[in-house]
Amino acid sequence: MQQNTEEISEHTKKAGYNLARLALSYERAKKPLKREDIRDKINAAQLPGGFRSVFSFAQEVLRSTFGCEMIELPVRKKAVRSKASGKKLATPSSGRYILQSIIPIEYKLGFSNSEESRENNTSTNSRSIDWPEEDEKFNGVVGIVLSLVFLNNGVATLDTLLNRLENTQLPQIKFINGEDSSAPTRLSVNVDSRALAQEFISYIVKLDYLTTFDTGLKSGAAALSSNNNHSLSQAAADRYELDPSVEYCWGPRAMVEYDPESISMFIAALMEVPYDTDFIEKIKRSSGTAF
Repeated sequence: MQQNTEEISEHTKKAGYNLARLALSYERAKKPLKREDIRDKINAAQLPGGFRSVFSFAQEVLRSTFGCEMIELPVRKKAVRSKASGKKLATPSSGRYILQSIIPIEYKLGFSNSEESRENNTSTNSRSIDWPEEDEKFNGVVGIVLSLVFLNNGVATLDTLLNRLENTQLPQIKFINGEDSSAPTRLSVNVDSRALAQEFISYIVKLDYLTTFDTGLKSGAAALSSNNNHSLSQAAADRYELDPSVEYCWGPRAMVEYDPESISMFIAALMEVPYDTDFIEKIKRSSGTAF
């Protein structure tokens, strides 16, 4: 239900517009917006109606103007059950938000930035926000990695991911190996394809597209740079040490941006095969997922 803007104070409106701008800025950098950031930068708690009023107004601005909304990322840990009652405990709040498109996929197809994306239907099958073409390339590569994990019963070791990335020759594409002239900095051309693949995996783990069943991140790094170009040079600067002994699965951001149906549509478009009953049954068998 839409808020009656006449009943909202000017201070709340101003804070709501600022929050909407802040959410767009953070999403442009693929950086989750934390409640602490909202508290520190917007000071919403001090306004009439508090955080909820400001958040609700910002949501209306994002939905009506930009076709997106703030969605809270799920927590990384699985929900547990109480041994005493056997009941599922309440899922804790992560307090981290990203933007999710509310535009139906069939409409997004007509507004894709590149002719190739419109023809192949590979960059618009997720609920992520559409950005310029270089970001569509990034989202497409992320989709391929998530597809590999999805088709491997939802988990994959680091070696499995690296081997399959090398088999697909994914590290050789211009966007990853630094040959894209739009990238301000480049990796050394002497870096081998496996190292490039590992850099990319490390980067998307940092972005919450992948996570681990165990703690696979042994050394942290500084907060995400506000640089909006998703080149591997940025990944090299903000690197996590990956653990080859654990299995990787979809992370919180992946679970928000994709679901089994949308990633299956992405795979069908990538393979240039019909998304029909036969294909869906094959996907279900490979992924071990019913949808």
